[in-house]
Amino acid sequence: MQIDFMRASLGGAWLIGLGAIAVSDIFTSGSGRALVFGFGLVPMAIMWMFWAPPQMSLSEAISKARE
Repeated sequence: MQIDFMRASLGGAWLIGLGAIAVSDIFTSGSGRALVFGFGLVPMAIMWMFWAPPQMSLSEAISKARE
């Protein structure tokens, strides 16, 4: 599985899980909703910013340079 698809599927699963919690009656106050909102966006933003594909190995770089 490619990194972009793995990232998208993990992000979608995270947001679906948080959406199910948000729709339930667990968080009815404004602070509870802000907490769910924060837990929904902050980890996703960090994942999108810092999760990069692995660097090419030496043999992959040589192969790409020959093309």
